[in-house]
Amino acid sequence: MKKVRYVPIVDSGVSLMTTFAISEGRNKNVFAKLKNVDYVAEVWPGSVHFVDFLHPNATDYWIKMLGVLYDKVKFSGIWLDMNEPSNFKGN
Repeated sequence: MKKVRYVPIVDSGVSLMTTFAISEGRNKNVFAKLKNVDYVAEVWPGSVHFVDFLHPNATDYWIKMLGVLYDKVKFSGIWLDMNEPSNFKGN
């Protein structure tokens, strides 16, 4: 019997459709800003915010969000894809 491990691909853009993740990010004030407003970009899931990885609350935010995912689907690790802010619309 082979042991199977699950390693989900996680993009760093937080979809605006995920109300819990957006609410937690706003509560921790972790989203990257442009002119003091949470920056909105367009990538694979549509409109997203990006976490400012240098923000003091960023680590706590990701620990909580990955914990929520782990509670639903036990994983062995993550593949952090597109870990840089991107914008397919170029605004």
